[in-house]
Amino acid sequence: MTKNQILRMIELPLALPIIMGGLRTATVLTIGVATLAAFIGAGGLGDLIYRGLSTARNELVLAGAIPAAILAIICDWILKRIEIASDPKSGRKFSSKKLAIVALPIAALIIFFALKGTNQEDTIVIAGKKWTEQYILPHILEEYIKDKTNYKVTVDEGLGETPILTKAIQKGDIDVYVEYTGTGLLTVLKDEYKPGMNADQIYEKVKKGYEEKYQLEWLKPFGFENTYALALNPQTYKKLGVKTVSELAAYSPQLVFGGPTDFYEREDGYSALAKTYGLNFKAKESLDPNLMYSAVKGGDVQVIPAYTTDGRIPRFKLGILNDDKKFFPPYYAAPIVRKDTLKKYPKLKKVLNELEGKISVKDMAEMNARVDLDKQDPKQVAHDFLVKKGLIKK
Repeated sequence: MTKNQILRMIELPLALPIIMGGLRTATVLTIGVATLAAFIGAGGLGDLIYRGLSTARNELVLAGAIPAAILAIICDWILKRIEIASDPKSGRKFSSKKLAIVALPIAALIIFFALKGTNQEDTIVIAGKKWTEQYILPHILEEYIKDKTNYKVTVDEGLGETPILTKAIQKGDIDVYVEYTGTGLLTVLKDEYKPGMNADQIYEKVKKGYEEKYQLEWLKPFGFENTYALALNPQTYKKLGVKTVSELAAYSPQLVFGGPTDFYEREDGYSALAKTYGLNFKAKESLDPNLMYSAVKGGDVQVIPAYTTDGRIPRFKLGILNDDKKFFPPYYAAPIVRKDTLKKYPKLKKVLNELEGKISVKDMAEMNARVDLDKQDPKQVAHDFLVKKGLIKK
């Protein structure tokens, strides 16, 4: 026998079960790992899983996990059929009918993902970040635009954090997202914040910087600021009796600090904060942003960098310290829009600017609490807010 005959008639048939077994295993693992693409803004079923984990909503976790599991089972079954049909020892022929049965689900999946998103050419795409407030705000914009215009609008929920959203809006993948003035200044423009700079100065600085560098326009702020504030465990706050971060410094060696991983890396994060106030905590813990509130409430840590619009602050009775040295810059929320989008949709700027000053810190905290603690849908919470304020029709 020739080498080719040995390969084709002996070696390949013997190796086929092992090859196909490895291929099936790799396919199932790939589908599972692909859900992690949500963490870098690539979308997919992982978005639902991430949203569910972020907001403690089990139905969203299942809505992403179950289809992913079904997809893995289908792909494994298809490869198993191919393996059986290709095995000479099985005595089965791979008929045209069987080929069609196997190929049809694959073709359907390819067509679905190929066509997905191609119908958004004449649609305003609003995106958001991966936390509660940023699940609500895009729906406020969406519903308000739909109520005031005949424009088509869609929301890409939880697309990613600031670097991903900045790239997406520059490329034209999205048209609008809500950003915060302090984030724009420090994270995007890489500019310097000087303690004492007021909100208007920072707004004008980021507005000018975004127009010159990115051809993006900052519209009018909504009226609320979501900055950082050090929050204390209720018992610790009562025991120490401190009111400012400066007063906390003397007690910091007795306390454990917990915060999101990115807070330890930010320009306005832990290192600079500790240096400014002379803080020297007993230990530092990295916590998920949505879990740190429960951690400080339960006493696992005593201090966290809380977001001032988080509804869990009043619900958990956390103690908020005054940033007496004005370390944190103002973080006023406002829509950012592509200039090309404003030209294409001439009514859009005027409509969105009508929301100026319409959302207070109290309003935003209440909406966040309804999602985080009452487990309500962000879209419904956004709708209820607009109706309650008389901004849209019921």
